[in-house]
Amino acid sequence: MLPLTTEIPWLTTAQAQLREAVIQDRLSHALLIAGSLGQGGEWLAYWLAASFYCEAMPSTRPCGECRSCQRVMADEQPDCLVLRPIEDSKEIRVDQVRELTAELALTAHGAGRKVAIISPAEKLNRAAANALKDARRADARCSVDSRQWRGESSAADRSKPLHARAPSSADRRFVSAVVANSA
Repeated sequence: MLPLTTEIPWLTTAQAQLREAVIQDRLSHALLIAGSLGQGGEWLAYWLAASFYCEAMPSTRPCGECRSCQRVMADEQPDCLVLRPIEDSKEIRVDQVRELTAELALTAHGAGRKVAIISPAEKLNRAAANALKDARRADARCSVDSRQWRGESSAADRSKPLHARAPSSADRRFVSAVVANSA
């Protein structure tokens, strides 16, 4: 994954919106970051999660250098929960979602906020998606979903969608150059 300090041109608007929402304490309890594979949705979810825990904050973005940022990027931050298909499974199961929601209901370890990153969210099976939707309606404090989630929305589902614009051909060349230089 790219470092947190990477400037991804097609995500700057989304980052500015998220940064402003965090500064004004007006961030929705759940976000659905929608975009195609490879557009940076998962990176944006990690960027937002790191902004909650960064020791250099309240700067305008996570530093990527402090211990907290590094723990988020390494999936070692105890208050930043990451949900992915386990082992050889091709989907995220309902038991995983139930464990996640039980963990989200507990008190945070340090920073006062718990974050869940579900990636790729389209791997939620039907039962897991329904369990997540029910838990979010009940009492999820903050969750960040990465990529497209196929669950149906209702008036009671208060997650806020965030659509990242598609990268232009110049943006794709930029990413190719960044990836090549970071290898």
